[in-house]
Amino acid sequence: MNDRSRLIGVDDIAERLREVELEIGSRRAEHQIDPALDRIAALVSLLGDPHRAFPIVHVTGTNGKTSTTRMIESLLRERGLRTGRFTSPHLVSMRERICVDGEPLSAERFIELYEEISPYVQLVDDQQPVKMSFFEVLTGMMFAAFADAPVDVAVIEVGLGGRWDATNVGDGSVAVITPIAMDHMQWLGDTIEAIATEKAGIIKPGATAVIAQQQVAAAEILLERAGYRVLTAQNGSTGLELFSSHPVEAVVLDYSMPGMHGGEVASRMRQVKPHIPILLLSAYIGLPAEVTSLVDLYMTKGEGAPVLLKKLCSLLHPVNDPVNAS
Repeated sequence: MNDRSRLIGVDDIAERLREVELEIGSRRAEHQIDPALDRIAALVSLLGDPHRAFPIVHVTGTNGKTSTTRMIESLLRERGLRTGRFTSPHLVSMRERICVDGEPLSAERFIELYEEISPYVQLVDDQQPVKMSFFEVLTGMMFAAFADAPVDVAVIEVGLGGRWDATNVGDGSVAVITPIAMDHMQWLGDTIEAIATEKAGIIKPGATAVIAQQQVAAAEILLERAGYRVLTAQNGSTGLELFSSHPVEAVVLDYSMPGMHGGEVASRMRQVKPHIPILLLSAYIGLPAEVTSLVDLYMTKGEGAPVLLKKLCSLLHPVNDPVNAS
């Protein structure tokens, strides 16, 4: 704690917090995107690489990012770990975005952090063609706060997209992708494939990828980003011939493909290559809940090992369950 923070009273702290939030808020807004990691990379380097001081669970997607981040952090905290959580946006105070052990930073600590990193932010501003944004400054404060706490693990929500998001300067040990839909098209692209490609950028080499229910096109991109040779069968093609003759590490099937039921195709593939994980998806609306629930999966890849699927809920179809598959 610095001398200034020791001396000021409660009223002074509240006033200084308002000043700090105004200073941060006067910077380039979150929606004014300049896609580059150069600025945040320069800042964390000047700060001594605080983003490397703890493991990261990195969360992106279109729907459910914040709630997923909160649930993961709560589960980790219940296991006795000291946690950091970074989410956006905030409701009342910017302090809500940076939480340690489930609680927002105190006003005093938030002020201290800002004052500690401000000289380094100014250095980056002076050296870069574009000054640091509102979100980039908060991201730098978050990394510094978590390293200083210190936390055992940080659960960090992406601000926008993934590949160029300031939080992506950190390498997540776990990358969580919630359902992807059409969002922020002016920055991420106007197709599901383009948006999925941007969000897949948080999946780093060697990381564990946790992928929620996705449209077929998005699932294929996410699996390939995770490092697997993927066979996608849809639009009337069962993919059986390619599956038998090509090296494949994961399969994405459209559950409602015409001609042959996706489950039947998956069963035949399982007979040919019993250890290949098969993901049954549907991009259609109106299927029973037990069918659309099939597509939650947990994937990890060990050295030289095949993809492993972990059963996340009791509704998983047997063909998707490596535990029960023969």
